[in-house]
Amino acid sequence: MQCPLQVDKDAPLLSHHFVLLAAFALQLWDTILGVSEEVVYIWRRDPTEVDQASVFSGAVRFSGPSMVEIAGFRACKIPVLYRTITVQLAVTLSEAMSLRLLFFLFNKGVVMGYAFGCIFILSFSCEIFATSMVIAEVLRSPACIFELSGRYLLFGVGAGLFQCCLAIGIIARLVFHGRNRTPLSSLLLKNNLTGLALSAASSVTILLYNLVCAPALKADEGSEISNVAYSWFLVVLSTMISRLLLNVRKLASKRRNRRSDDEDFSGEEL
Repeated sequence: MQCPLQVDKDAPLLSHHFVLLAAFALQLWDTILGVSEEVVYIWRRDPTEVDQASVFSGAVRFSGPSMVEIAGFRACKIPVLYRTITVQLAVTLSEAMSLRLLFFLFNKGVVMGYAFGCIFILSFSCEIFATSMVIAEVLRSPACIFELSGRYLLFGVGAGLFQCCLAIGIIARLVFHGRNRTPLSSLLLKNNLTGLALSAASSVTILLYNLVCAPALKADEGSEISNVAYSWFLVVLSTMISRLLLNVRKLASKRRNRRSDDEDFSGEEL
């Protein structure tokens, strides 16, 4: 029985290989697009905190999934470890940036800052505990077969808890403040909805694995399905996070330019 997260290296070039190559092509396209935008911002010499965070996340996004898609054809444990760590870093960075933006959305309120900070710590604890269990299970297993569905579900609970609380905070802000839509609240709402969609997608992926792939594995057939599904899920996850982070940076750049124009206009009036 081969690894459920691995394409058999001795298998002929079948249709699932082309599906994996298509996932890698999409990842490569996002890499080229993201690198070109990174170069443009660095060339303009206009770094901000958001820019630096985006550069760091870009390194995680670009180096991890792309190389793992190639390694997935020949290795077993390494792809699982790289994928798990990459997703953990990307999700944590996205949540930290959302927490920072939410702090500004509530006008830097101390009480709300502590409340959402505690929620973030609780969610991060669930995620890091699940990630640690996945890594321990992979390293401890002598074969290429791992039972990781329960660990991934715990990770989804942690990520979903933060996203649900974030949605409640954004909606409460819009309801109790005259429903004033600002660029910041719109960005946070879009980020939150995307996070909820990703959490739901991960849960559906695990459910499909248990319903479809697990019986196939017991029958020694169709074990490539989980690798294809997980590869595409990882590509969609990294691509959507990439777009969200770049949107955050573009919004920060627009606000900075608008503030600079206002200062120039005030100087001309004086």
